[in-house]
Amino acid sequence: MIYEKTEAFCNQCNQYHPAEIEIDDKRVLGKVWCPIKPSIHQLSDHADLYLKIRNKLNFNLNNDLPVSDRAFVYSIEITNACNFKCPICYADSGSNPKSLFLSVFEIEKRILTIKKHGAKVVVLTGGEPLMHPEILTILKFVKKYRMKSIICSNGLLIAQKPNLAKELKKAGLNKFNLSLDTLNTQTQMQMKANDYIDMKIRTIKSVIDAGLGIGIIITVTTINLEEIHRLLAFILPYAPRLRMITIQGAGPGIRYELDHNTLVDRETIIKKITHKSILEKISCDDFRPFPNYAPWKIQGHPDCMVNTLLVVKNNEITPLSKYLDVDGFYYDLSRVNRSSSYFTKNILPVWFVIKRAKKNQLLNLIDLFMSRKFGIGKHSLVILGVVSYAFTAFQEKKKLHLCPMAFLTATGPKGACAYNGMGEGEVNSRLYNEKNNIF
Repeated sequence: MIYEKTEAFCNQCNQYHPAEIEIDDKRVLGKVWCPIKPSIHQLSDHADLYLKIRNKLNFNLNNDLPVSDRAFVYSIEITNACNFKCPICYADSGSNPKSLFLSVFEIEKRILTIKKHGAKVVVLTGGEPLMHPEILTILKFVKKYRMKSIICSNGLLIAQKPNLAKELKKAGLNKFNLSLDTLNTQTQMQMKANDYIDMKIRTIKSVIDAGLGIGIIITVTTINLEEIHRLLAFILPYAPRLRMITIQGAGPGIRYELDHNTLVDRETIIKKITHKSILEKISCDDFRPFPNYAPWKIQGHPDCMVNTLLVVKNNEITPLSKYLDVDGFYYDLSRVNRSSSYFTKNILPVWFVIKRAKKNQLLNLIDLFMSRKFGIGKHSLVILGVVSYAFTAFQEKKKLHLCPMAFLTATGPKGACAYNGMGEGEVNSRLYNEKNNIF
């Protein structure tokens, strides 16, 4: 059954072709009618959950598509250098015999570019961004322009240099995203080709002791899928310093040395999370697409990341929907037009929370806000996001249009899925040498 007719970008032809999303029994397929080489991509093994998530969207994808404005989160690959060489790596980091570093001048130029477009957050990636010799200077630039900075790291250098986390905090770093895929040494060797699990645990403690917010990124394959419950039980007690957990299905990027049968889709991950786990009060119904809120420049496609909001209190984990009508709150946000002002950015969302608070829960919501904003309060809010990059080859047009994250390259911003589907990270491309912006 054809569910939707659309268009998809073809990296071979460098143009859009007619495409279809089909429901085939329990599977969801994406078909691209390229005249040279048509392709079929299995998007999900669970059509029921896929459609349920689609139905939670608060705008019509065919009629009132929001105007794309990728000014929410920008990532900059500042190096290809890495102290790991993982079997799974979308950027193929650590494979180039020469370590390349984006110059501070070029980084500042890009930061200024996105600042003019209203960007609030810069994510520094690599490679391993902590290997950049000017990382503290880069963070100071971000702080100078009143933007928030996030580093995505494997954490090795923090474990080796415990004071480094405090230096990063002093330079202006706001949040540290650590990759942590397993607590099992054998699994770590299969997925990362190292056994540095204790090192990652030390890194978490150093980051929290430095007063930084922390996010955990879990890359999932069939190898560690069964371990999600154990990982969540280990990670969630780090709230309120724990801000977000991102669980991402691995994608067959530039370097994927595992069998492709190990790839898992988003819906499989969600069903595993909600089945007999520490999150026993969380159901599939608690996962929904991110809201489209124009004043915050948040937008998203229902086939991308979905989220559930978790409240942690005394090691008890409950969905935010116990306290707030989350679906109603997201609906209210999506109805606001694109005008941006202090009122729409700061006051209106608070009114929506008050409006949608469940009976006798407003004080708990205030406590939750105080904990999230100032670190004081009995409740902690943790965002749990789930996304899969297993099928980024299906570059559906509306999905690319609504991508809230972009990689800032020498030629301008590129949406995350489009960038990851190009076939090579910018740091490893000829573009770096041609632009003379490396050292």
